[in-house]
Amino acid sequence: MDLPIFELTLDGEATGVTAVALVEQPAIGVEYQAFNKEYKFGIADDEQRIVVGAAMIPDLPIYRMDAERGEYHAIFRKETIRKIVEQFFRDKRVNAINENHDSSRMVEGGFIFQSWVTDASIGIQPPKGFENIADGTWFIAAKIENDDVWQKVKESGEYKGFSIEGLFDVKPYANQSMSKILKEYI
Repeated sequence: MDLPIFELTLDGEATGVTAVALVEQPAIGVEYQAFNKEYKFGIADDEQRIVVGAAMIPDLPIYRMDAERGEYHAIFRKETIRKIVEQFFRDKRVNAINENHDSSRMVEGGFIFQSWVTDASIGIQPPKGFENIADGTWFIAAKIENDDVWQKVKESGEYKGFSIEGLFDVKPYANQSMSKILKEYI
């Protein structure tokens, strides 16, 4: 079934990303290494408790279902991701990390200390192991000083990736068919 596609933007009343969650299955719909080897969330430095991964990937269809639209896929364009990242830092949300999109479980001792959006035109490349990921991807590096949360990342594998949460404007997107978009990611 070819579901409708909606583009998520910051064109109107949207506030952008309000938090980044540590999750087992990220909202970008990528099953880390099991889905496609170039999409990884990994422990970059065990001793320093640093994790690095993709937070947003341009034009990657994200399955969604809500009361207003039913089932659909949502995408973020490259330009929108750049605006979202700018807004995220303008709003000083680097400490807004939670567990599983639960605002009552904020990660004390967790913060984003590096962030970049890949842009080949100006030489900003993805980190090692992510060379084949789409240009315009938002990467983040987070430090997890909280012992309990670090255990969930390192030992139990409960958290395997980042997932953004926020408020975005929604508009129909009809420029490409879902089949064409999916071929780029499968």
